[in-house]
Amino acid sequence: MSYLSYAFVLFTALVVGIYYRIPKSGQWRLLLAASLVFYCSFGPLYLLCPLASALVTWGGARLLACRGGG
Repeated sequence: MSYLSYAFVLFTALVVGIYYRIPKSGQWRLLLAASLVFYCSFGPLYLLCPLASALVTWGGARLLACRGGG
């Protein structure tokens, strides 16, 4: 899905529309799911980048919470 395609414009409009209609507690989940769908549109191998980033961020936050750094 190219940034210059109608599919991207439709996808973005759909995500933004849903984003403002769901509770704040679920907005981050929607953005994560939309990000994964977008990356997957280039091929399944491209899912590794956002998944690895999310996993490292989550692990770092858990580590900080355990050590009292946050």
